[in-house]
Amino acid sequence: MTEVRFPQIKICGITRKQEIDWLLALPVDYIGMVLFFPKSKRNLTVEQAVSLVQYAKGQNLSRSPRLVAVMVSPDAEQIRQVVQIGFDCIQIHGRIKPDIVKEIKIPLIRAYNMKEERETSCELAGLREKDVVVEGCLFDAPQPGSGQSFDWSMLPAVREERAEKIFLAGGLCAQNVSEAIRQVDPDVVDVSSAVEAVTQNGSFQGKDKEKIIGFVDTVKKSGKK
Repeated sequence: MTEVRFPQIKICGITRKQEIDWLLALPVDYIGMVLFFPKSKRNLTVEQAVSLVQYAKGQNLSRSPRLVAVMVSPDAEQIRQVVQIGFDCIQIHGRIKPDIVKEIKIPLIRAYNMKEERETSCELAGLREKDVVVEGCLFDAPQPGSGQSFDWSMLPAVREERAEKIFLAGGLCAQNVSEAIRQVDPDVVDVSSAVEAVTQNGSFQGKDKEKIIGFVDTVKKSGKK
């Protein structure tokens, strides 16, 4: 019998302890928190991040999601802070400046915004040569956090040909994630905007429990043989 393989799940943009509770009760593998990016409505202060990380790690569960600090072109001090906070991984969009590489002491998820097809292997090889552990390569929409998707055919390599995990982000939702899994066969699917509460005045209210459950349920019914 052919085994069905399901992608792992990353829920990004977490801002409240209540959301942590929801995710710890579900088969979620990564929890993302945005730091040092004031343009994002999901941006956390260092103090808020410390509180959420300590809360998540204090639950003493037999199986806990990996906690991911999501940043854009961070500086060395920002990298040092997220390592000290206790995150399990760092996700970096934008530039990785040479002077920060030595500060990346936890696994890296390297994010690429898919404005055009681009080669990633050379950069990742260079990071590994400097002893950076590459957890995965994340492909996102041209504008991260916008809830917009991109042309999945732009992905530069077949999943089986890459050593690192392939994270697929950008506009995923319960309505299209099955097709995304069929086309891309990612190791991890990443969602944020599509599982957020919607208010009449457009104000940010964080995540929506039922939408998260719906997304997770759909992924778990969409495995690849």
